[in-house]
Amino acid sequence: MLVGLITLFFNQSWKINEKILSAKQQLEETGIKLRELNQTLEQKVVERTERLTSSEHKARRIFEQSLDTIVVTDRAFNVAEINKAGISLTGFQKANMLDRKMGLKDFLASPSEWDRIHSLLDTHEYILNEETDFLRPDNSQVRVLITGGVDYGAFGCDKTFHFIIKNINEKKRMEQQIAQADKLAALGELSA
Repeated sequence: MLVGLITLFFNQSWKINEKILSAKQQLEETGIKLRELNQTLEQKVVERTERLTSSEHKARRIFEQSLDTIVVTDRAFNVAEINKAGISLTGFQKANMLDRKMGLKDFLASPSEWDRIHSLLDTHEYILNEETDFLRPDNSQVRVLITGGVDYGAFGCDKTFHFIIKNINEKKRMEQQIAQADKLAALGELSA
C-alpha cells in the first residue's frame, strides 16, 4: 500500500511537473511574441511620429511662407494665428492683435461688410472670394478677396475658422486702367 501511495504520489507529481513545464514553455513563447510585438509597435510609433513631424513642418512652412494672408480665428473670430503676409497686409503687429483680441471684423473698413460676411459664415459655414476693403492703422485701405470656412477640429477641440486673404489692390488698379484705356479708345474711334 505504501508503494502504491508513493507511486501514485510520484505519478501525480510527474503530471503536475509536466503541466508546469508546458505552461513555462508557453509563457516563454508568449513572452518572445510580446517582445517582438512591442518592438514592432515601437518601430511603428517612431515611423508615425517622424511622418507627423514632417507633415507638421511642411504645413508650418506653407503657413509661414505663403504670399497670401492666412488667418486662423477662434469661434468668436478673434485672431489666434496669422502669418507674416497677414502682418504685412493688415499693418498690425501680431502681439498687438493677440493682446487686443482683434478679430476679423477689426480689419474691415465698413462694419456693414462684417455683418454680411458674418451672415454668410453663419448660413453656409464658409465664404468664397468675398471682396471687401481692409482698413490699415495708417487709415489707408486695401482691397482684399477673402475665402474661408469653419474647422471643427479633432479630438474635442473647439471649432476655429481659417481664412485665406488675397491683396487685390494691384488687380483692381489694372482693371481701372484697362477700363480707362477702353474708354479713351472708344472716344478716339467715335471722334475719328
